[in-house]
Amino acid sequence: MADKQYFFSRETGDKQVILDTDESKHCIRVLRHRKGDHLEVLDGRGNLYYCTLMEANPARAVLMVDLKLKTEPMRSFYLHIAIGPTKHLNRFEIFLEKATEIGIDEITPVISAHSERRNLRTERLEKVLISAMKQSGQGILPLLHPPVGIAQFIRQDPAGVRFIAHCLDPDLPPLAAADIPSTRITILIGPEGGFTTEEVKNAVEHDFREVSLGKSRLRTETAAITAVATLHARMIFKNR
Repeated sequence: MADKQYFFSRETGDKQVILDTDESKHCIRVLRHRKGDHLEVLDGRGNLYYCTLMEANPARAVLMVDLKLKTEPMRSFYLHIAIGPTKHLNRFEIFLEKATEIGIDEITPVISAHSERRNLRTERLEKVLISAMKQSGQGILPLLHPPVGIAQFIRQDPAGVRFIAHCLDPDLPPLAAADIPSTRITILIGPEGGFTTEEVKNAVEHDFREVSLGKSRLRTETAAITAVATLHARMIFKNR
């Protein structure tokens, strides 16, 4: 559980921080902060601002910066999840929330043959990411890309080690035991209907390694959260 209340702002400087309308309303109307209160603000770029509230305006709160610090890195590796958007948006939001709380750097929604959702309102999803970042005290806001076709994503040849998790082969090696020779990791998670054989073949031809997330058939968001948690545990164990 979080024991601190963080705010978020993209409008930051060495002397002043401005909260947007949503953050200002939450700060002034909901939490009842008043002029002179001390607040902590994250900018999503690795900076933490210790501030004093100077203008308690619920539309545009103005804060004076008392101290600016770099946040401590939460992990020593970079994690990119490419995932098929779920049919029900709330399930995709659950993934975003939990993955951000655990720790993730980059998210790309990928559209494949079995995708039941092909459009996303990234503005709404950004709010989910910001909320989860504040709740967990993460210093970096994950980068959320617009949706892209799976073939196009694969052709981008992401840096580092690449995995594709699927259920087409019951004898795949588990992700939990995978050799990870890089600190940059990309993993592909399919939509509700899974990847096609051709999509997996294409990924393998571009150096994606096939892995299993276990014997159970998982929902997309569960598979993605499992992958994030597994890779965290794997990398922590590796670095001991």
